[in-house]
Amino acid sequence: MKDLTTISTDLFNKVRSRFSNVKLGDQAGVVITDPATARFFDLDFTHEGASLGHVNIKLDNDSLTVIYNESMVEGQHVDAKKHWYDFLTWILPSRALV
Repeated sequence: MKDLTTISTDLFNKVRSRFSNVKLGDQAGVVITDPATARFFDLDFTHEGASLGHVNIKLDNDSLTVIYNESMVEGQHVDAKKHWYDFLTWILPSRALV
C-alpha cells in the first residue's frame, strides 16, 4: 500500500503554493483541515483574478484524478487556456506518486 499520508500532504503543499482557497475532504467527503488525511482537494481555478471554474482533485490508492468542467476554458482568451493546460501538466506528475 502506498503512503497516502505523505502523498496527500505533498499534494496539498503543491496545490496550496498556487491557490489560496483550497478545501480538503476525507475519503467520505467530509470537510477536514488536516492535509495528511485529505483525499479530496477542491479549489476555484483562477486566471488573473477571474474564476474559470471549480476543480476537484481526488486521491486514492490507485490514482490521482482531476475533475473539472470540460468547457471551463471554452471561449476564454488563449492566455487563460495556456494557464489551465500548464496547471494540468504541472499537477499530473503527482500521479506518479500514487
